[in-house]
Amino acid sequence: MTAERQRRDDASGQVEESDDDRVRPSPVVARLAGAIVDFTIVVVLVLPIQLLWTHYESFEPDATKVPTGPANWLSLAIIVGYPVISIARYGQTIGKRATSLRVVRADGRPAGWLASIVRFAVSFAPFLTGPIVRQAPAGAGRTALEVLQVILMAAVYLPIPFDDQRRGIHDRVARTRVVTELPPLLRAPISGQIAQRLAQTG
Repeated sequence: MTAERQRRDDASGQVEESDDDRVRPSPVVARLAGAIVDFTIVVVLVLPIQLLWTHYESFEPDATKVPTGPANWLSLAIIVGYPVISIARYGQTIGKRATSLRVVRADGRPAGWLASIVRFAVSFAPFLTGPIVRQAPAGAGRTALEVLQVILMAAVYLPIPFDDQRRGIHDRVARTRVVTELPPLLRAPISGQIAQRLAQTG
């Protein structure tokens, strides 16, 4: 709690709740749980499109069905639009809301559109190597590209457990952080504990 925002009522010993009382750096477990929820939502939306909106890839008798061009574009729009719009407009996706997480700028302001787009672009960039990997001829070269893709994916999120603000590379580049919003029922007991400590040290 910052000194300028910290207020104490000498008569009652109560402390006014500050922004730091309401938010904390996001726990790794909560980040993982929120990501699983969001991944499940995207899969539920995209999978039927990919399975049902298909056509035969050729006129050969043994041709297989593949998603149509519009199906792929719609799927991509969902994959990109869901997190970008959710963070830009509301500061949280459904998964983050379920785990009491919110994306904010480094100074605590709402993330906004630019930070949301940059944050997603950095986290999604390693996946763009997928077409290159698939088109590479089988052998050591392709294996090396597959390993590189995994390393790039891991590099984005690996710093989270070790950063004091639980920031990944995408958060650092976008200058955002993910915070835990304490439920209202927990704020009063925590503020009460702070007031009691101040009263004891006063």
